[in-house]
Amino acid sequence: GLKSGGWWFSGAGWMRPLSLIATQLAAAGPAVAPHFGTAVHAIARSGGEWRALAADGTLIAAAPVLVLANSNDTTRLASIAQALSQIRGQVTYLPADNLTAPRVVLTGSGYVLPAADGVVVTGSTYDRDNDDPEPQLQGHEANLLRLAQMLPDALVTADAAKLDGAVGFRCVAPDRMPLVGAMPDVEAARTQKAALSGAQLADLPRSPGLYCASAYASRGLVWAALAGEMLASLIEGEPLPLEGDLADALDPGRFLLKQARHAKL
Repeated sequence: GLKSGGWWFSGAGWMRPLSLIATQLAAAGPAVAPHFGTAVHAIARSGGEWRALAADGTLIAAAPVLVLANSNDTTRLASIAQALSQIRGQVTYLPADNLTAPRVVLTGSGYVLPAADGVVVTGSTYDRDNDDPEPQLQGHEANLLRLAQMLPDALVTADAAKLDGAVGFRCVAPDRMPLVGAMPDVEAARTQKAALSGAQLADLPRSPGLYCASAYASRGLVWAALAGEMLASLIEGEPLPLEGDLADALDPGRFLLKQARHAKL
């Protein structure tokens, strides 16, 4: 039984992100050439194209449009005049025979998934100032406590010290909104700062052909598809799928604009 009431979403579900990505790449066909396991050291624009470069200067790929969808690494490659936060999240893997697992996805103070391949996944922690990429005992303990609060009748018999899990790092902007849109040209803005004191987002200089989709925090799967539609519309000059004020709230230039208005460039 549940500790408290809640909303029942009959059409809801859950998915494994890797299987979704594999399906999307298969649907894209030969038009997409993945470069998995290849680190991009820097990006540079030349001859109307963006170039992704390896540490030794080798060209990895080039195209007129580049979308930075690389989480906390976004601002290493291109500035938005604002640092992003990295917040650790740990999930716990429970053997299905160690508890009475739910038959549906349950979310509240945390979440717990139905058993899959004999494993129940529950989590997640929200750890600030912690960059340990390996699961920690205190994380498992916190997840088990959260699980007990959501499902007091789950009858968990697992020993936290013997559990496995996984760690990921959320990318979070200061206002907790995603970054979706055209990247600002921060250096150009600084040279024009006197003219930008009363600027609007449309007045900011932009890096031509450079976009980003980042800072999804805890809602990557929820927001990514809409963000993709948003970027496609911007790139192709089509009507946006969001209202103008919402598009502005996601604009990667919003922090630069605030600094320009307050003479802090």
